Order: sequence, then structure tokens, then C-alpha cells
Amino acid sequence: MDEPLARVDFVGGSLWTRDHGLPVGHHVRVLARDVSLAEEPGTSSIQNVLRGEVDAIGDDDHPGLALVRMRVGPSVLLARLTRRAMAALGVVSGKVLWVQVKSVALLE
Repeated sequence: MDEPLARVDFVGGSLWTRDHGLPVGHHVRVLARDVSLAEEPGTSSIQNVLRGEVDAIGDDDHPGLALVRMRVGPSVLLARLTRRAMAALGVVSGKVLWVQVKSVALLE
């Protein structure tokens, strides 16, 4: 199947996104709101699933949310989660989780 997608490689993995025709070496951004975490990789519409480790947990501007810093190899991705979701997943520093990034979410 010929899909207009591009693979973005980084140290620690790769992500699929819409092909914007960007040159090799162009930087892209992943917003924390477009990253979710899971205990197990599963059947999902989310195509970008990477193994990561919780590096740090920080406060968000909203008291019901937190920012979770995930290490994917030497690279870092941030996930913005509700405190309820964090409790359900048992998010603590050092825990290994699956980082899920929406393919349409990568920004130039």
C-alpha cells in the first residue's frame, strides 16, 4: 500500500507521520498532549509505539494533570496525563511503559 507517510528517525527509535516533504535533518516536535502511555502494547490505531522508562514526573499548570518525562533510549518524550491515569498505571520513576504517539501529531 502506497501511503503518503514519512518516517522520522531519532536516537532511540522512529516515528511515522504525514509526509510534509521536509528535508532530511529537519527537526520535528511532539507535544506532550499527543503522547499517551500504556503498560502493554496492544491493538490500537496508534502506529507509533515505543518502549520507554519514566525519568521524572512534574507538575502541570492544571492540578489534575502531570507531565511525565519518558526516556526512549537517550531521547526524551513528554506525556501529559491526568493524575487519575497516572494512578491507574502506577506511574513512578524507573517504571517501563509503552509510549504512544499519534502519527498525525508531529509538528514542524
